[in-house]
Amino acid sequence: MQNKPIEMIEYYHLLQDEMLNKKKVFDVLFDPKQRYTKGILCEDLVRRMARSILPNDIAVAQGFIYHSGKKSQQCDVLLYNSARYSPFLSVNDLVVLPVEAVTAVIEVKTYLNQTELQKALECFKSIDEICSEALGYFPVEKHIVAFSSISLKTLLRCRHLTPFPSQLNTVAILDKGFLLQEKAPSINPQAYKSRDVLFFLAGRLLGQFYFSTGIVGETKNPYEWYVDQVRGERVRLDGA
Repeated sequence: MQNKPIEMIEYYHLLQDEMLNKKKVFDVLFDPKQRYTKGILCEDLVRRMARSILPNDIAVAQGFIYHSGKKSQQCDVLLYNSARYSPFLSVNDLVVLPVEAVTAVIEVKTYLNQTELQKALECFKSIDEICSEALGYFPVEKHIVAFSSISLKTLLRCRHLTPFPSQLNTVAILDKGFLLQEKAPSINPQAYKSRDVLFFLAGRLLGQFYFSTGIVGETKNPYEWYVDQVRGERVRLDGA
């Protein structure tokens, strides 16, 4: 395992803090009734973050996944292989993409609660239905990125996460930590309080890019050490 590069982790901490601070600016400038406007701005922050950490061969947009007359729900962030595929439609930042082009999808939440979690999972389900029909398997990684949320313990108790949904890879909450599935054969969720949320997510996205483009083939994911080096405190329900 490679040594942990402190400078790299601190870089992602700064990016994470910048995103959270901009969200605070939105909270000051817009009143609580203007949630839609704040949501659009937070989605843009996540897309800008993704563009800053991913290679140029992966384009970042919003829009829909399409196959044989069927399309997904609208996705907040679409990561797709622009070196091999072109959108069916591209208008400003909105695209309609062939399913083969997409490597990952991110749903963005300003505040994640059980209702917003269910909405994100419904979007991911619409993607899996297209993947199943078009490809027969599910190559698209799906992540939720939230700026804040209900408590991690409350999320662990959420019926939508137990068992951990097959159509979900990560729930990343910038001001708290992250949730993911326990290692097989367990299908339960696990949650970690962590400062390294964006660092962890970057490792997942970069690793997915390299595997989806065939750059590393069957060799070890060169970004797996990102995930291995994440620092976090396991959240448990015992005694809660």
